[in-house]
Order: sequence, then C-alpha cells, then structure tokens
Amino acid sequence: MAQRSLSTKVVYSLALAAIVYIGLSLWAGWGDLALAARQFNWWWMPVVLSLSCLNYLLRFVKWQYYLRVLGLAVPRRESFMIHLSGLALSITPGKLGEMVKSYFLLKRYGYPVAQTTPIVLADRLTDLLSLVILASIGAIGFDYGQKVVWITAVIMLLIVALVTIRPIGERLLGAVQKIPGLRQRAAGLRQMYESSYLLLRFDRLVGPVLISVVSWGCEAVGFWLIFLGLGLNYGLLPAIFIYAFSTIAGAVAMLPGGLGVTEGAIAGLLRLLTVPAATAALATLLVRAATLWFAVLVGTMVMIKTERRFILHYEQIS
Repeated sequence: MAQRSLSTKVVYSLALAAIVYIGLSLWAGWGDLALAARQFNWWWMPVVLSLSCLNYLLRFVKWQYYLRVLGLAVPRRESFMIHLSGLALSITPGKLGEMVKSYFLLKRYGYPVAQTTPIVLADRLTDLLSLVILASIGAIGFDYGQKVVWITAVIMLLIVALVTIRPIGERLLGAVQKIPGLRQRAAGLRQMYESSYLLLRFDRLVGPVLISVVSWGCEAVGFWLIFLGLGLNYGLLPAIFIYAFSTIAGAVAMLPGGLGVTEGAIAGLLRLLTVPAATAALATLLVRAATLWFAVLVGTMVMIKTERRFILHYEQIS
C-alpha cells in the first residue's frame, strides 16, 4: 500500500511537471524558445552536469558523517548506493520520498526507521540553512526576496532549538506522545527524538552546513555557467541568489520537487533582470534538467540496481 501510494505521488508529480513545462514554453513562445535553444552554447552542459555530480558526492560525505554519529555501520559502497537511491524520489513533496533510504537501511541491516529517519530530516534542514547562507551571499548582488530568506532562516533555527534545547524537546516529546494514536508509538518517537538530538547539536551542525554550502554552491555555479552559455552578462552573485532563493521557495511550498514555484521564481527573477522571456524560460528548463531531473535519472538507475542487489542478498541468506 505504501509503495502504491508513493508510485501515485510520482505519477502526479510527472503530470504536474508536464503542465508546468508546457505552460512555461507557451509563456515564452515556442518559436522564440527554439531560437534561444539554437543560440545556447551546449558545450557548457557537461560541466553543469559534472557540478551536479559533485553536489551528490559532497552530500554523500554528509550522509556518511550522520551514519557515523548514530553508530550505524554500513559498507561504503552500499551506503553510496542507498544515498544515490534517495535522489530518485526528489520529486516528492519536500523530498520526503528520500526516506526510502531509511527503508533500505531497515531491510538490509535492520536499523529501525525511527532511528534513521532523522538523518533524512537533518539533511533537509542543513540543506535549507546552507541555501539561506548562499541566498544571503547572492543578495549582495541582487536586491529582492530577502524577507523570504530570513523568515526561512528563523524557522529552521527554531526547529533546531526545539530539538537541541533538551527541556523544550522533552516537553514537546511528552506532549506529542499524549496525542491519541501516537501513545503506542512512544518508543519509536523517543528513538527519533534522540537521533535528532544527536544530529542537530550545534557542534554537529556546523560541519554539515558548510558541506551543504559548498555542494549546493556547485549547482549555483552551474546555473551561472548556463548564464554564460546564453550570453547573459550577469555576475556570479545574481546567479547564486536566483538559484538559492528559488530552491528555498520550492522547498517551503512543499510541492513535489518544488514544481511550479521554483520554475516561476527562476523565470520571474530573470525577467526582473530584463532577460527576454524565451531566454529566461530556457535558462529555467536547463537548470532544472541539470539539477532536479538529472538527479531523478541518476537516482532511479541506482535505486533499481540497489533493489536487485538487496533482493539477491535476501535470497542468499534465506
């Protein structure tokens, strides 16, 4: 039932993506969009995709760090496969489909989902904090959207405080455990809280955030290279701000992959820079292809291989 529900969400996400991209193309005009595509220097795209791959590698370092903090032993090769498998479900709301990684850790090693789910949540939290930092840096060269950036930063820091200030966290946990339907899950909720506390302590927060700043900064630089390929004479800072701000907006909207919101923010901010509509639309399509959809493609291929590897393991031990 859970797999069927997840598959349904993926289908809905793909349908939404089709609507968004058809709408974006109509807004730009098919003819003008095709002309902009012919004028784009496509030699930049392999570099942009390489920067996306570097993002995945750096985030794997963070994933490994979190596993080590919780004392979870996973062979590096299989850990890398599990990490990449999560990319397949980047098009789920808030990327929560990446919790498939917890499913793999449970099935392969028996680690409880309540213990490993906080890794996925901590990963998303540090990603958002890093994007706030990148947007703040980029805002030096782009004078829009700072309120959204700071509101997001405050919300993220409040979540960290609720978890890491022990008396507050204990009271919150006690209140949640009293909710009807959750009382019988008290042990799991306790384990989830303890894992979250270990991962989000300040001394364990700085390193992952810095890794995320560099990893997501790679994709922001990739967006700037798309600028160059389109012949746009804007500096790196506006590209960093547009990419980081639009990604934050998509994450806050909790739509599948930020679809619609992220694309609208990118195209809208480019128009504020007086970029022609067709060029803005093409830049949006290219950066989303190189970040979101490339990640989904890589993740799907690895997830299929991971499932087969684990099934073979089950057959060998059964």
